[in-house]
Amino acid sequence: MNLICQLVWKPQSATALDALRRAYSLARTALPSQRAFSQLMNEWRFEHVHHSTAIEGNPLSYQTVRAFLETRLVSGAPQLIDANLEVLGTVEAIVVNAS
Repeated sequence: MNLICQLVWKPQSATALDALRRAYSLARTALPSQRAFSQLMNEWRFEHVHHSTAIEGNPLSYQTVRAFLETRLVSGAPQLIDANLEVLGTVEAIVVNAS
């Protein structure tokens, strides 16, 4: 079972979590600065949230999700409010599961 499958199907898997921690540590030391690392993690977060909600049928584009997460301002048609709320729910779920 590869690392991604282990994290999805067995999130408590010590092997998968250790591998993820090692990858995180390597990525952090490979980048030139804390700022660059923070920017990379923000980009990853935007992509993760966009793809997670898109799988469920959320119509928002990557650019819209990113703009919403950066500003928390909703633009567009009123029916997109639910789509933006879904994005917020995904962000909250990621934060809760990470802690």
